[in-house]
Amino acid sequence: MKRLSLFACVLIGVMTFTHSLQAITLEAASLGELSAESNIIVEGYVAESHSYWNDTQRQIFTDTGFDVTKVLKGGEIGKSITIHELGGTVGQTSMEIDGVQRLQRNQRLILFLQKIPNSDQYMIHSFTLGKFYIVQDSTGATIVQSAIEGTIVVPSQSRAAHAETQPLKQKPYDQFITDLHSVLKSQQAGGEE
Repeated sequence: MKRLSLFACVLIGVMTFTHSLQAITLEAASLGELSAESNIIVEGYVAESHSYWNDTQRQIFTDTGFDVTKVLKGGEIGKSITIHELGGTVGQTSMEIDGVQRLQRNQRLILFLQKIPNSDQYMIHSFTLGKFYIVQDSTGATIVQSAIEGTIVVPSQSRAAHAETQPLKQKPYDQFITDLHSVLKSQQAGGEE
């Protein structure tokens, strides 16, 4: 009986350790890098989601409508776009990526998006680095908050030359928009941010 208990404890410990290894690890990116590597940057609200199996029944994907209220970068796009993400729930089966929070209906967000080739859909830059919540803080001020909670972010070897490679955690909304406009203006002028 003692062996079974010891075995059970070791097995639970290994399972717990293995689970923690499944967290997503991403390279840090500055606001300038996120904006330069994104086709569009939009502000808006999450609408309906639909999860489904891929053709081989091995992966679940979720397509989520996003109602655009502001286009911060990019050309003419519709008032509603579709965000394509890996993971979701179909029936009783869920597939999730640790550290990547699902889009929730009515969330107000700023999204840095990359167009999926040969599609009218977009994906969020680096799963979650390009996702920013717009929320009220405890004082009632509107802030922009990164969605990297639970995500391991490491310094990038290729981005080591850039001064700001730590991901943004939280900033007042107006300051975030001002900083973003400044970065985009610099990029349009041919400078690097």
